[in-house]
Amino acid sequence: MEKEQNLSNTENANIKSTLPSADALKYRFKEGSIPLQTDYADLIEIADMGRKACGLALEQQGAGTGLKLGEDGALNLKIGNLSNQNAAPLVLKEDVLSVELGDGLNGGNKGISVKAAQGIKVDSAGIGIDYNHVLPRGMIVMFSGDTAPDGWAFCDGGTYEGVTVPDLRNRFIMCGETVSEKGENGKARGEGNGKEFCIDTEAKRINIKVQETTLTTSQIPQHNHISGITFHSENEGMKYKFDHTKVEKYGAKKPPSVFALKNETWEVKEPKIVEHRIGFGYRSFYQTNAYNPYTSETGEGKGHKHEIETSSTEHTHSVNVIPPYYLLAFIMKL
Repeated sequence: MEKEQNLSNTENANIKSTLPSADALKYRFKEGSIPLQTDYADLIEIADMGRKACGLALEQQGAGTGLKLGEDGALNLKIGNLSNQNAAPLVLKEDVLSVELGDGLNGGNKGISVKAAQGIKVDSAGIGIDYNHVLPRGMIVMFSGDTAPDGWAFCDGGTYEGVTVPDLRNRFIMCGETVSEKGENGKARGEGNGKEFCIDTEAKRINIKVQETTLTTSQIPQHNHISGITFHSENEGMKYKFDHTKVEKYGAKKPPSVFALKNETWEVKEPKIVEHRIGFGYRSFYQTNAYNPYTSETGEGKGHKHEIETSSTEHTHSVNVIPPYYLLAFIMKL
């Protein structure tokens, strides 16, 4: 009796379940047995499966992806570098297939791991930045958010996670002489756009007094002085006296005498003739003929100075020394 066999399924994934085992075929082809047609078909199918596995079937171009046939006809893994691709190749060493470790990788009992450099950490959560190394504790930075991020605290003088942060509110930061030097003074007042920090000046008293100064001759403006009595002409005599050689009155002569002129009213007439009553009559003098002797010039008009003492009532000033600013928060790494 022939055994039915579905030959159309010899290439599907379940072909192994429809074919007899190797021991079953050996039993059917043992000495003294008469194999059936189906037994030959099963034998051929099993042989064809091996040929296809090696990529030697007529419709195949070779072994499957990642495989190759060795010189001994055995099926091997295709191991080597991938051209123009950034990939770590497999290596076969001492009959062990493994991954060739490049820079940045470690191999161990737990498998392949990343070789973490400074500032990098690798844990069950994955690969990340080691903030404790990159950003050391105590680092203070400016921050524009509303809430300090995890691991940071607003510098308000409080204690967070056992760490006391400095109080930098309303303060500017100044570097000390050394790393360990500490110090602080007051704070700015006000809120928002109205911050101010005022200092009081020291009380001062100022006195000003101008000292007496005696001018020297060289410091007096250049000038001269009119000297003596005005002389009008060589025939008229002095302005304030008149010399008569003879005066007659009622036909009688008197001896010569000098009459001092009285300082009486002058009358100016055109063309600027000055008349003055001189006892027994009038004598006319032309004003343009007046002459006055004067002293030589003195004084040089040089500059001079005064010593001054100044005084002022003692007082102080309050000065706002805040420069233009923009508010940011200071936060510290815990």
